[in-house]
Amino acid sequence: MPAHVSPYKSDAEDPGPERRLDMCRLLIGDAPGLSVCALEIDRGGASYTVDTLEALHASRPDADLTFIVGADTASTLPAWHEPARLLGFAGLAVAARAGSTRQDVLDRVASLGATSSGVRSAAQLLAADRGRDEPPRGPGSVRFLDMPVMEVSSSMARERVARGLPIDEIVGSAVARYIAEHRLYRPREEGAC
Repeated sequence: MPAHVSPYKSDAEDPGPERRLDMCRLLIGDAPGLSVCALEIDRGGASYTVDTLEALHASRPDADLTFIVGADTASTLPAWHEPARLLGFAGLAVAARAGSTRQDVLDRVASLGATSSGVRSAAQLLAADRGRDEPPRGPGSVRFLDMPVMEVSSSMARERVARGLPIDEIVGSAVARYIAEHRLYRPREEGAC
């Protein structure tokens, strides 16, 4: 789900929401069980995760929503727009990232307080993470994904494009072709959009 406008990122290199939506569609292709959602683009304005989760919850109140994020991003959650309310709509599934620890993530999430979101203390979160066969689920929960660390990011892909390096292994060949055809993420003097 691409954002319409990210309130936290500079738009200097942004090709626009429609092009980002096109790239998401190319990336997903015909993969079973995956789809692209234009909810944030259709809504317009700044794209705050809490608003998106609230809209998803309203459309499917019985759904168990999980927000998947890297540990580096999860550690910044207290600085987000209405983070405790965000956790009232979804649990977190956290992927390992270099430089971020589970304890750091748990401490940051627990710092949001046990408000109506149901956020647990760091000790409760850590015990739940370590002590169950089935990871905790539901609003306010935090689970850690057991997977290898993948050092890939959108900024890495944009930097590689700007330096004229291949990005097929990062974004897939269809998206790499689209970026090249539309001359996206190139230095201004090369005609970036």
